[in-house]
Amino acid sequence: MSDATQALMKPVDPEVVRAFLRDEPDFLRDDTRLLGELGLRVDAGNVIDFGPAALARAAAAHRREAVVRREIEDTARANFSAQAQTHAAVIDLLDARNQIDMLMGDHAVARMGFYAPALGLFGDKLDHIRSMALVRMALWEPSRQGILAFGSSDPEAFTPDMGSELVAFLARVVERTAERWPIL
Repeated sequence: MSDATQALMKPVDPEVVRAFLRDEPDFLRDDTRLLGELGLRVDAGNVIDFGPAALARAAAAHRREAVVRREIEDTARANFSAQAQTHAAVIDLLDARNQIDMLMGDHAVARMGFYAPALGLFGDKLDHIRSMALVRMALWEPSRQGILAFGSSDPEAFTPDMGSELVAFLARVVERTAERWPIL
């Protein structure tokens, strides 16, 4: 190994570097390549502008803060949504005269999308259900309330903005067919 290589491998005392730069200020000021690597530049005369380095640190801090702010906002939106769903479920439960009314509300014929209170309808598959279609049915005479429920692991399979005409049609078919079944 050369003497120069061995000298570079020795630990450097920061105080020695500081003393050198104080004694030889032109060394740093005149080495534009080193200044560029450090994110510095000579501004006027003997003044070294630390602005670019400071701006880079400030920009990095701003990016980190923006990411954290977005995460907090996403969490707040999710909490608000969960709170609204919980409130709606409690109101539905208080208004319910029976299990069907609790799930469907007083007048709703169909409900599309995810609705946590209805998960129990899906038995041991409830952990996989991400969207559902629920349709109120009236079976036999005198009428007995029922629900026709479809569940999907795809959160987009049934959404609140979808029309419910097809599932309502299937419920009407089941109602008419059920008239032929014996009442147990």
